[in-house]
Amino acid sequence: MRFCDFKKSIRFFILLGFSFSLHQVALGQDFRCGKPFSHIGESNWLIDRLGQVYAYNEKEILKFSKTDSLFNRFSQLAWGPIHYIDVTNPLKILVFYKESVRIVFLDNTLTPNGEVVDLISLGYDQAEAVCSSYDNGIWIYNRVNFNLIRLNAQLQINVIIPNLNQILG
Repeated sequence: MRFCDFKKSIRFFILLGFSFSLHQVALGQDFRCGKPFSHIGESNWLIDRLGQVYAYNEKEILKFSKTDSLFNRFSQLAWGPIHYIDVTNPLKILVFYKESVRIVFLDNTLTPNGEVVDLISLGYDQAEAVCSSYDNGIWIYNRVNFNLIRLNAQLQINVIIPNLNQILG
């Protein structure tokens, strides 16, 4: 076996181990709308649909290239700790800052793409969770009214799902 083949085999098993550990964690929880940070200072891993690997913590997001080297890094400490990352669309990564109630979208090079969405100015200052939706939309969970709100690409209300406990009794 040549060294190049050996290196590819090792890389495959490392990525397989990361995806297996993510799969084991995902069996207990639903991470379709991103993964909250549960351990301060530790790195967590995500793999998007294109097989790109991301390491992240509350301060920064790191993206690795296919050659196992650091490709790029994103960090914005002024907005507080990163709360959620949604890599459902690898070309439009959603990053949610819960303390400052802001959303930033990153492109595939971890560069901010478009304007930062300030949820306070939109009237959602109590947003608890945020994730991507189809057609460039955003889902927001409002903890004051216990409802889900979907905003379209122009940040206008598209759907409101009320509190099901009140409806069903």
